Amino acid sequence: MVMLGCSVEAGLLATACACEEELKAAGLWPSDSDPITRWELGKLLELGRKASWLPTSLPKNTDMFSSLEGEVGDAVRFFLRIRNASVHPGNYVRIVAEEDAPDFRNSAAMKPTYDVLQGISGVLFERLRTVMTTLASPPAPATS
Repeated sequence: MVMLGCSVEAGLLATACACEEELKAAGLWPSDSDPITRWELGKLLELGRKASWLPTSLPKNTDMFSSLEGEVGDAVRFFLRIRNASVHPGNYVRIVAEEDAPDFRNSAAMKPTYDVLQGISGVLFERLRTVMTTLASPPAPATS
């Protein structure tokens, strides 16, 4: 789960850097005082949603399990919550208090969660591939 999170973070960062000019034009590129190379996964996912790379269909306050019923931009909320719980002890303590917490010690019980995270990351990477392919495609010549 940690490595899936790292790969998603790297993919989003690489896509953002490749799309710097487009993001600047849309007012989404960070200021010099907040360089994108210092952004954590949550901010990069938010950038992906704002840049329309990761579409959403549900309200922002949708709970993490219901977010799986939406678009990839919604489902990454579940992805981020589980990844953060696996990496940050404070997040794990919060998730235990608020919801059903994953039992990271039980690999058999975690397999369905891992499969969901892997599916979300697969869709996310397909969306980023589309962004990069579009970026690499030269504009169509004007026809007379």
